[in-house]
Amino acid sequence: MTQIETHSLHIERIIKAPVAKVRQALTDPALLAQWFAPGPMAATVHACDAKVGGHYEIAMIGPDPEGNHATHTCTGTFTELTDRRVAMTFNWTEEPLPNLTTLSYDLEEVPQGTKLVLRHTGFPAKEAADMHTQGWEGCLAKLPALVE
Repeated sequence: MTQIETHSLHIERIIKAPVAKVRQALTDPALLAQWFAPGPMAATVHACDAKVGGHYEIAMIGPDPEGNHATHTCTGTFTELTDRRVAMTFNWTEEPLPNLTTLSYDLEEVPQGTKLVLRHTGFPAKEAADMHTQGWEGCLAKLPALVE
C-alpha cells in the first residue's frame, strides 16, 4: 500500500473572551462574515448550516497578495460541533486550489479567556500549508476585535 504524505498547519491564539463567544464567532454566519477573510479581503457567507452534516459556503472577495481582484470560495461539511470543538471538511471551489482538507478549532478556557487551537490538515504540498498559514494568520488577526 502506498502512503501519501500530507502537510498540515497548527496555530494557537489566546483570545480575551469567553469560550461561548469565540465558538459563536466560528459558527454564526453574521460573525463569520466579519473575520473569515484575510487582510483587505471581505467574506460573504452563502451558507452556514452549523450542525453535524450541515453545509457551509464562504466566498472571500478582494485583492489577492499580488493586488489583483480575486474571489476564493471554500465549501465543506461540519463533521463535529461541541461546546469546545468545531470541525469540518474544507475545499476550495476555484482551480487550481481544490483539495479536500480538514479544518478544526479546539477551544479551551484559560485564565486570560479562550485558547483557540486551529488545525488544518491534508495539504498535498508544504507550500499549500504555508500559503494557508498566512491566510489563517490574516483571518485570526480580525477575530479578537470582534469578540473581545
